[in-house]
Amino acid sequence: MSLITVQVFNSAVQANYWKSQIEAQGIACYMYDEHMSALYPGGASVTGGIKLKVIEDDISKVKELFPGLMLSQTQELRFCPKCHSVEVEKMIKESIISQLLDTLKSFIALIMPKSVKQSYQCNKCEYKFTSV
Repeated sequence: MSLITVQVFNSAVQANYWKSQIEAQGIACYMYDEHMSALYPGGASVTGGIKLKVIEDDISKVKELFPGLMLSQTQELRFCPKCHSVEVEKMIKESIISQLLDTLKSFIALIMPKSVKQSYQCNKCEYKFTSV
C-alpha cells in the first residue's frame, strides 16, 4: 500500500476540510505533519506543509471527483521554468535546526516567524528557483 500526496496545505483548517470531502466519497485519506503546524506558529513552513495523502489505487478517483484539488502550487513548481524538465529537487535554504529555533523564538515572543520560501533546483540544467 503506497500513499500519494494529493495536496500540501499551510492551514490545518483547509487540510481538514479537504480530508472530510474526500472521506465523504468513501476514499481513505491521511494527513501528515498536521500536529507540527497546530503546536507551533509557522510549523507548517518548517515541515513543508500539511500533506494530504490517499492510497495509490484511489488517486484516479480523487482526480475525477476533485480535479481542482490536484492542481496545486507545489505540483506546478515541479518542473524547471528554464528547461521544463521534471527532474526538480526541493532544496532547504536554512537548516532544520535554524528553522526550529526561529519558530521557538517567535513562539516565546508571541510573534509570527519569518516565512520560509521553498527553493528548487533542476537536476538537468542546475537552474535554481523559488516558489511564488
